[in-house]
Amino acid sequence: MTDGLSTDRIVRRYMDLSKYLDLIRSKTIYLCRADEFGDRFEGALTPAFRSALNDANAEGKIDYDADCFYHRDNV
Repeated sequence: MTDGLSTDRIVRRYMDLSKYLDLIRSKTIYLCRADEFGDRFEGALTPAFRSALNDANAEGKIDYDADCFYHRDNV
């Protein structure tokens, strides 16, 4: 069962060794834009997250819906 838009969740991603070593050496990280991913579903909003965003917007808790969140440029 999901608890909506919980902020106490940890998201872990894996990277290859060369990227990890470069991260340690340079103390910088490269993040590709979501629309540049090879997998068209990578970075897409899940139905549950989309629904949670829309519900929170309808209740006045946030001032954007799922479509605005996905297409905003100021992230």
